[in-house]
Order: sequence, then C-alpha cells, then structure tokens
Amino acid sequence: MVAKTTKNHLYLALKSLLILTLLTCHISAAQNQNKIDSLKKLIHSKNDTIAIDALNRLGTQYAPINFDSSLHYASLALNRAKRGNISDRIAESFNQKALAYDFKGATDTALIWYQKAFDQYASISDSSGMADIFLNMGVCYHYGSQNDSALAYYMKAASLKEQIGSIKNLGYIYNNVGMIFRLQSNYKRSIEYYKKSLKTKREAGDVPGIITTLGNLGIAYQGLKAYDSAGYFMEEGLELAKKLDDQTYAYRIYGNLGTNYYYLGDYQNALDYQTKALDWLYDNGEERDILFNEIALAKTLVKMKAYEAAKDHLGTGLDIAKRLEMLEAMSNIYMVLSETYEQQGDSDKALFNYKLYDSISNVLFDQTKASVIEELEQKYQAELREEEINRLELEKKASYNQRNILLLIAILILMIALFLFVLFRGKRKANQLIKKSLEEKEMLLKEIHHRVKNNLQIISSLLSLQSRFITDSEAKAAVAEGQHRVKSMALIHQKLYQHENLLGIDIQDYITNLTQSLISSYTASDRISLSLNITPVKLDVDTVIPLGLILNEVITNCIKHAFPSGDGTISIVVGLSNTLDVTVKDDGVGLKEGALQNESFGMRMIDSLSKKLDATTSFTNDDGTTFKMSISNYKET
Repeated sequence: MVAKTTKNHLYLALKSLLILTLLTCHISAAQNQNKIDSLKKLIHSKNDTIAIDALNRLGTQYAPINFDSSLHYASLALNRAKRGNISDRIAESFNQKALAYDFKGATDTALIWYQKAFDQYASISDSSGMADIFLNMGVCYHYGSQNDSALAYYMKAASLKEQIGSIKNLGYIYNNVGMIFRLQSNYKRSIEYYKKSLKTKREAGDVPGIITTLGNLGIAYQGLKAYDSAGYFMEEGLELAKKLDDQTYAYRIYGNLGTNYYYLGDYQNALDYQTKALDWLYDNGEERDILFNEIALAKTLVKMKAYEAAKDHLGTGLDIAKRLEMLEAMSNIYMVLSETYEQQGDSDKALFNYKLYDSISNVLFDQTKASVIEELEQKYQAELREEEINRLELEKKASYNQRNILLLIAILILMIALFLFVLFRGKRKANQLIKKSLEEKEMLLKEIHHRVKNNLQIISSLLSLQSRFITDSEAKAAVAEGQHRVKSMALIHQKLYQHENLLGIDIQDYITNLTQSLISSYTASDRISLSLNITPVKLDVDTVIPLGLILNEVITNCIKHAFPSGDGTISIVVGLSNTLDVTVKDDGVGLKEGALQNESFGMRMIDSLSKKLDATTSFTNDDGTTFKMSISNYKET
C-alpha cells in the first residue's frame, strides 16, 4: 500500500510538472475553464486544421483531470484528420490518444499509440515529429520506473534533434538524461548532460529552464561531495530566480542551499535557508516537501545541539510521514531521534527509537527486493515488445521486395531468421532466468550480511549501555574492549552488503576504517596520528575476521599503553609476497619487561587466531613496539 501510494504521488506530481515542456502538445499549467470554452467554440470550424487542433488541445486540457473526456476529443480529432487525409494531424491525434492513456497510467496502451504516431510521422519524413514521439516514449518509460528504456528513447530523441539542428525541447531531453544518470548514481555522466542542457537552454533564452538545470547541477555535485561547486550553481540559480521574481523557484533553491551548507558544516547558514524554505512551503507547498524539509532542518538543529527544537520538528515530520504512509521517511526520523536521545544521554529512548528504525528498515528492504523483481519483469516485457516491433518491421521491409523468384528467397530468409530468432530468444530467456536467480541469491546474501551487521550493532549497543552501569574500572574496560571486537566484525559485514563483491573485503578500506574508529573511540585523534601503507587487495571473509580481531587487539594496546606522556604515531604496513605480511609499529615507550609472558585474554586470542591463519607472529622493542605477522593461510577474492 505504501509503495503504491508513493509511486502514484510521484507520478502525478512530477509528470504533471515535466510534461509541460516534454510533449508535442502545448499543455497549459492551469486548467482554465474559459480556455476550454474558447476551444469548444473552435471545434465546429469548417476549417479542418483549426477544428482538429482545437480538439487535440481539448484532449490535452482534460488529460490530467478526466481520462474519458481527453480520449473522446482525441478520437474526434483523429476521425476528422482521417476524413481530410491530413497526415501530420493524424500523427498528432495518435499522439494525443497516447497522452490520455499515459496520464491514466496505462503504459502499455500509451506506448502502442505513441508507436502509431511515430510510424505516421516517419511515413511523411517528419524528423522533428519523430524526435518528439521518442521523447514522449522516454517520459512514459521514465515514470513507469523503466529507466534503461527511458534512457534509450531520450538518446534517440536527442540524436534526431541534433541531426536536424533543432533545439526545441533539446535542453529538456538533456536534462532528463541527466536525471536518469543521477538516479543511477552516475554523477559524472549526470553532470555532463546537465551542462549540455544548460548550454542549450541559454541559447534558447529559457530562463525558468536554466534555473531548474542549475539546481539539478548543484544536486549532482552534492552526489560527488563537491559541495563548493554545488553551492556555486545553486547560488547562480537563486540570483536568476530573484531577477525573474519567481518565489517558487527561489524558495526551492533555498531548501537545496540549506542542505549544501549542512554538508559544508556551516550549520547557521543551513538553518537560515532551511527555515526560509519551510516557512514558504507551509503556505504554498505540498506535505511531502514539508516532510523532507522538516527532517533536514531537524538534522541541522541536532548538529547545533538544539535538541528540543530538533525533536519538535521530527515530531511534526513523523505525523506527516504516518499520514502519507511513507515508511522510508519514518525510518529516517526514528534514526535521527535515536541519535538525538543518545547525544542527550537518554540511552533508553535512544535504543527504543533505534529498534523502531531497524524494524522499518527491514520492511523497506523486503519491499525493495520485491520492487527490483518487478522492475526486472517489466524490463523483460519491454524487451519482448521491442523484439516484436523489430520483427514486424523486418517483415514489412521484406514484403516490399517479394517479386516472382525473390518471393521464394524472401520466404526462405524469413524462415531462417525466425528460426534463429526463436533459438536466440530461448537462449536469452534462459540466460535471463539464470541471471535473475543469481541476483535473487545475491540479494538474499546481502540481506544476511545486513541482518548480521544489525545484530552485532545491537550487541555493541547493549554492551555500551551495560558499561554505563558498571563502576569497576577493570570490568568496564573489559566490556569496552569486547564492544570494539564486536564492532570490528560488524564493520566486515557492513562492507560486504554495501558493495557488489559479497565474497571479499577491500583490506585497505577496512583497516583504514577500523583504525580510525578505534582512535576515535578512545578520543585520541588529537594526539595520535596514523601512517598507513597498505597494498590494495581483496581478502575473503574467513581471512579478514581473524585478521581484524588481531589488529583490533594490537592497535588497542598501542593506543592504551604506548603513549602515556602524550603524542605519537602508529604505523601499519601490509604487503604481499609469498605470504601476507602485516606490521604494526608505534614510536612509544615499548614493551615492559615480561609483557609477552602475560597470559591475558588478548594475548591468548592473538595466539589462537594466528594458528587459524597459519601465521607466525613476533613482538620486538625498536624505538617503540613492533608487531609482525606473516600469514600463509590467506585467500584473495
């Protein structure tokens, strides 16, 4: 229910906005009864062209609000265009019928009528009309969440527009291509097409379009964490919006600028812009936009330690999220609430809100898995439709050359082609089924790593909560060390489900995160520096878990005991020869006499895990302490 509600909301809101400039029909932003009445007077004109255009524009006016009326006027236009044998109006009437079905959400039927419109424009060699239909088909696929097909038709539309030298709608085509790449997190390609869109819109003098693309460029740069560049383009868009005296554009940019200042760490400016945007949205915006801005503002207030104000905004946002049945927003709010209570020292409420976040996250994961399967099925069906269209086109071309003896040759070729097509389709379908099965197994494996990581984090949180009630310092230190060991394992599972390679861990990334986490947990960042020289290599889980626990023990001992009087450096070197060689060195006070004979739990664990890895270990005093380990039993992935 939630997924459907969100999808419909996005479809109607965004599609209504973009169809304004994407369709070959000129759709008015406001459905004005006077305009409808004026068009109805023109449909009785004796001039066929005037009457057909009026009928099609009536269909356009009714498309977002009344499917039956929209289809009725488009059908009247088509009938009159056929009676008068006016080819371009026949094509436009086909397009108008497609638009009616498109707004209804009947994607398959809409695509059939778009194809009829395209074929009609092709029959009269109208490249501009063909390009516009490609664009409309791209939009149809886009808002059907079939991004690969949408991208293909946007590219076809852009190619045709470039060939004929037409910039009409070209800026919007480039902008939509940028949107697809941004949805796929391909921010560099996204920026490439946003810049092409910006150049084209500047040439056309399309100021509202320029403002929109400048905002999109800023968001894409945020995806690359290039916040200075993001701010530059957003500020330029804001200046244009102010000159245009359009508050709608200006206040939407305020919200994006607030987010950018948040990422830059300038929380006061972030608060100022987010407050302006939210005030305007309460008077002019939709609840969905208000919800996202409430969450963004609350995060800024948490950074400024204004916890009570943050909780007020989160509470308002939570009410809206529940009313709109937006689970992802609810999950985000509970996570921010958990962090807020934790910073306030209220561990019970922090844990309670984290559990709510975790529960909703699991539900969202299941929904995502289902939507991915649905998207794969839609993609498969779209490919079948494309193959069917291509097959029909081949048959149509072959029929033109069927004369006498060539008729027999053409039939023979067609039979061979069909035979090969059936074989190819069968093999392709089998490959798709195999691919689908592998992807499902990969998703399940990711879910396992995700849940293991969550369980380890809960254990870590429980240890953290328990340690707050322990008064004995040694027991408290032991619990803290246990918590670090759990975190070192949780980090492994987090890396696995966040990356494509589910079998291996990038050891350079893992050791960097582990050491930084340990130093941060002991609040030693200002006095202990790191020197890392790690050969990039991916190791399997069975190697990384014991290696991570050993490094956790050694680095923890360095932090706790090597620098009693102040600053120091911890150096870590990992190299590959016939063995995996690991060296951890500090420039501290060195080992105390008899330290290696200490039968502590940590030393026993290092000894046990080293045997599992078939590794040799040594501790030496050399301007500090040096730990060396050579691992024979390791596996690369």
